[in-house]
Amino acid sequence: MSEKNLPTMLADACRRFADLPAMRIKQEDVWIVLSYRDVGAQIQQVAKALVDAGIKPGDRVGLFSQNCPAWTIADVAAQSVGAITVPLHATNTPAQSAYVLNDAGVRLLFVGGQKKLEQIREVAGNVPTLVTTVGWDCGAGADLPGFLSFDDFRAHGATLATDAQVQARTDAVESDDAATIIYTSGTTGEPKGAVLSHGNFAHQFRALDAWFDVGPKDRSLGFLPLSHVYERCWSYYVYRQGAVNSFLADPKQAAEALRDVLPTVMVSVPLLYERVHAAVQAKVTASGWVARAAFH
Repeated sequence: MSEKNLPTMLADACRRFADLPAMRIKQEDVWIVLSYRDVGAQIQQVAKALVDAGIKPGDRVGLFSQNCPAWTIADVAAQSVGAITVPLHATNTPAQSAYVLNDAGVRLLFVGGQKKLEQIREVAGNVPTLVTTVGWDCGAGADLPGFLSFDDFRAHGATLATDAQVQARTDAVESDDAATIIYTSGTTGEPKGAVLSHGNFAHQFRALDAWFDVGPKDRSLGFLPLSHVYERCWSYYVYRQGAVNSFLADPKQAAEALRDVLPTVMVSVPLLYERVHAAVQAKVTASGWVARAAFH
């Protein structure tokens, strides 16, 4: 498997595991499933649309959304054409978002949800580099200048015969090239961007190989924000190994989602384990003495 850059690695995975499920997200109590073949096709469509939109190697492409398949598809598609992705934290205030967009010089921004779009509409006039906004789940009639729906953007890419151009862009991305700029929360001053290369991610994948045996039979629950490096790096490792990743937009629902997804592998922070532990202890305390004795 080639790990020269993230898009090449993902493309390899999409070919190797084409018929297997790659991503799942729950919509109105129904799990929507994308196979690796589906993911690969959508990444290619978005990548071609980005080239047509004038995105050049080294341009900054922003991501502002809760966790969902479109987030990852847009991320990899942008990197496929040599762009550098800049995630905005879903909890950002309008002022924080405007600062990051300006500091990074974001030219095109992917947005998920009506609330996020309203925030961008509020600050877009103060971000001179921002030319195009592409959104999903943003409702009808978005009047933000340069706005396109994600479905229309992807559908337009599907009509373009520029696959060779996208492949040439991907092949030109080296391991030491910047893949993403991840900004701090800004709680101790203005947010600061950390530049991570494609090689940084590949190094972590090899480190995980030494400790974990993850494969196509595994299920992961992705609930930590993709705008942070922890969940994002782990999710790409999941795809690299051919496992399926179930997205959870609201981290507060993680404990309930565990029973639904039944993950075999996942990453978390201590807070989730503390909540699970507290819930178990509360249930044990409310049980009879026989159940309490058996538990302990």
